[in-house]
Amino acid sequence: MEPDDIEIPDLGDVPLLFGSPDLVEGYYQLEAAERNQGMGTLGRHAEELFIWYRSLTLHYRAFLRGFHFDCSDEELIAYGLRLQLLALSLNSSKAALDLLLAGYYSPAFAAIRHMIETLLLCRNVEAWPREAAAFYHPEPGKPTPPPRPKVKTMVAKLKRRYPLERVV
Repeated sequence: MEPDDIEIPDLGDVPLLFGSPDLVEGYYQLEAAERNQGMGTLGRHAEELFIWYRSLTLHYRAFLRGFHFDCSDEELIAYGLRLQLLALSLNSSKAALDLLLAGYYSPAFAAIRHMIETLLLCRNVEAWPREAAAFYHPEPGKPTPPPRPKVKTMVAKLKRRYPLERVV
């Protein structure tokens, strides 16, 4: 059967939990309330939603650039760090959207900020792999790496290095 041959029935608001009406009634009510709240959020917080979408797209593009493991130890550490940071941030992305649409603005904005800061960290480490060492304990006998850069410092450095690109 071809995908175009499949007719998807209109099932209405299908809950994640299936069961008898007396079992799922509360979930349906919660779902309806959250959808109403989400529609209001779309009007009141369109800019924040735009930022979330942009951050998610940038995460996707960061993964598309790929990770190469046939490189120097310094670059390998940077790739590993980027992979871990992007994965952690993506874990927050769906929660950020759900929180925003449900009207839990403070934790939603915190999660979106986490996404943005993660992108900055990854872009910074991609440009300067040596800075990945600041995220790990130094090996015994090795010097302590400089501290992690502050967000404003990273933005300024990235703007100087990539003047024609939007940093985030």
